[in-house]
Amino acid sequence: MSNDGVNAGRRRFLVAATSVVGAAGAVGAAVPFVGSWFPSAKAKAAGAPVKVNISKIEPGQQMIAEWRGQPVFIVRRTEEILGNLKKIEGQLSDPKSEFSDQPAYAKNEARSIKPEILLLVGLCTHLGCSPTFRPEVAPVDLGKDWVGGYFCPCHGSHYDLAGRVYKSWFPSAKAKAAGAPVKVNVSKIEPGQQMIAEWRGQPVFIVRRTQEILGNLTKIEGDLSDPDSKASVQPTYVDPKTRSIKPEVLLLIGICTHLGCSPTFRPEVAPADLGPKWVGGYFCPCHGSHYDLAGRVFKSQPAPLNLPVPPHSYESDDIIVVGVDTENA
Repeated sequence: MSNDGVNAGRRRFLVAATSVVGAAGAVGAAVPFVGSWFPSAKAKAAGAPVKVNISKIEPGQQMIAEWRGQPVFIVRRTEEILGNLKKIEGQLSDPKSEFSDQPAYAKNEARSIKPEILLLVGLCTHLGCSPTFRPEVAPVDLGKDWVGGYFCPCHGSHYDLAGRVYKSWFPSAKAKAAGAPVKVNVSKIEPGQQMIAEWRGQPVFIVRRTQEILGNLTKIEGDLSDPDSKASVQPTYVDPKTRSIKPEVLLLIGICTHLGCSPTFRPEVAPADLGPKWVGGYFCPCHGSHYDLAGRVFKSQPAPLNLPVPPHSYESDDIIVVGVDTENA
């Protein structure tokens, strides 16, 4: 698997989002974190400002709003939390936020307009999962030096309560600029199995599908929201049903279209937790969205769209170039 497509700038810290609310006029609605995050019609307009009432956030606690289809973490920090920010600077990759994404007016130690109120886009800058809010001090699983922050369970990234990433997760020197094509050798993927590559800092799921898997794609079309991929994102040269160039090899951007978490590969048939009708696919544990093994979302799920298919082309039978269109290769 290749990691050459990683965006070095994106993997350093959670993105400060203080521009979500402010002096500009706003439309939309804020919603506290509940079991489902199905985006409202008003929230889908890209870039539309969102008003958030933060009056009910208790000190040391978080609420989650939504903006541009992404979770926005809003935390009311205590004096103790603010004091700890300085104490841990030696453990952080970019304590002064010199390389991070935040408005100029939030480029300060607290990464906020008001020190006590923190806003962050709640997507891990490693592979786009949604980190878990862990405000407790010195929990057993995070160690005696933990003073509160965010933990991404997918691959273990740690952030403090200003969204600054710890040193152990600083990107490697091999990380390249966003959009650089990535060559992937798929020769070792066994039938029915998956590998994960990385492109533009996002996971790319690559599955070698069997004839049984391909046959099941047709059988479940009645259960899908968009079986012909008319409303979903994929290159024009992929088949709309198999969503691939070669039927047996599937490529998907592994980011749930609901709130940007990374779905889990569940190729097994009829597991106890997914039911007797499950014939393999992807399950997003964050809010329960289900996709088939073409990345097509099932009906009545939080996710509104199928998983995107990245642009790609074949250099040979075994080498796929992610990020280069077949039509423009």
